[in-house]
Amino acid sequence: MRVPEHEVGRLTLAEYDALLQRKRAQDERVQLNAGVIAAAVINSQGGFNGKPAKPSDFVPSLQDQVRDLTELSAEEQKAYIFAMFGSDPNGKSLVQVKG
Repeated sequence: MRVPEHEVGRLTLAEYDALLQRKRAQDERVQLNAGVIAAAVINSQGGFNGKPAKPSDFVPSLQDQVRDLTELSAEEQKAYIFAMFGSDPNGKSLVQVKG
């Protein structure tokens, strides 16, 4: 969605934030697409010190979010996956509801 320059000042904060999030997602997709190519080239030459490169290695915003689950123990994998869905392995919610 493009907003004409003369209408930018009329956006609500929520509308502006939504546009900003959409732009960040678009930029991330572009970086990830470039990462696919970069990872393919690097992997064709043996990877990073013998380890295969991943497209996400080239997207700065994904560096803290992406985890290689194969490097975690079974219990760590379980905890990581449960945390992604907002609970711990015992079923206790990690999401705090204010009220």
